Amino acid sequence: MPGDTRIRFPDGFRFAVSPDLAEAREGNREWARAYGIAVGPEAVALYDSWDLARVSACMYPYATGSDLRLVTDHMGFWYPFDDQFDSPLGLDPAGTARACEELIAVVHLGSAGLRPRPTVVARAFADIWERGAEGMSPAWKARAAHNWEYYFASYAQESAARREGIVPDLRTFLRLRIGVSAMSVVCDLCERTGGYEVPAVAFHSLPLIEMRRLTEELPCLANDVYTLDREEPRGDVVNLVLVLEKERGCSRDAAIGIAYELVDERLRRFDALKRTVPALGRTLGLDARQRADVERYALALEYLVSGYMTWGIDTGRHFPETVVPPDRPGYPEDLLLPAGR
Repeated sequence: MPGDTRIRFPDGFRFAVSPDLAEAREGNREWARAYGIAVGPEAVALYDSWDLARVSACMYPYATGSDLRLVTDHMGFWYPFDDQFDSPLGLDPAGTARACEELIAVVHLGSAGLRPRPTVVARAFADIWERGAEGMSPAWKARAAHNWEYYFASYAQESAARREGIVPDLRTFLRLRIGVSAMSVVCDLCERTGGYEVPAVAFHSLPLIEMRRLTEELPCLANDVYTLDREEPRGDVVNLVLVLEKERGCSRDAAIGIAYELVDERLRRFDALKRTVPALGRTLGLDARQRADVERYALALEYLVSGYMTWGIDTGRHFPETVVPPDRPGYPEDLLLPAGR
């Protein structure tokens, strides 16, 4: 499997790539331009260096056509939006909360939640939220809305931690990190792009709850090793390596080694849990179609993990030569201004 050789995937851990990668890449460029996400030459060059279509095609390899475009456009929203807070705004919890208010309104009201002059990111988010919810049940929409709200609200909490400047403990770190990672929404999109919904009794079963938690944690833990050189100069204290240095009282190299151990432990646990999934459906009395959906979901979670880690090790988003210097805003265009300005 491609990726970081220091991450030891269990034997048989699956990886694949969608055949529609090139089509999604081109379509996403058009979407980013149309919605004002990447317009100027500097922003377009930075955006292209991340290759968000590749991470989408690796994390959702079964998605094709408009479904792969949907998740790629989600990635095209998440990363530039996140970078808006690599600026003085990221040290202002109240200002960060205000920046997210319109987006939270869209979660619950759709396009009707947009202001008369919506921000660039709010307009783009309204598009992906409405496309993402299309055809899904009220139960799925309610769950996804909760996860989106949690994601947006987490930015103010991260901002408060940055302003305080105190490296959090591991438990607090995980809460903050998973919140702003949007991984709960990333998991929701497995069902949307796969064309099914997991029965509630299985979705909330202990094995799938834990597999989902591991899926949310693993990309965050690996990412923090890759992004440390990008985040530390900006004063970002919500990083696993910094947390481990403080908690364990160890060197930088030792903390990085422990981070990889935590990743490998979680991969082994995920692998053990996935082997229990076929029996889960039978235990719960699910019919053949429902059992198949549960197994598809478990596999989709596996692809999320392997796909992100494959992209994360060599994406231009993490290369020193393409990372925005700490004395400049994290993204070259202000996407919190009214659209069309």
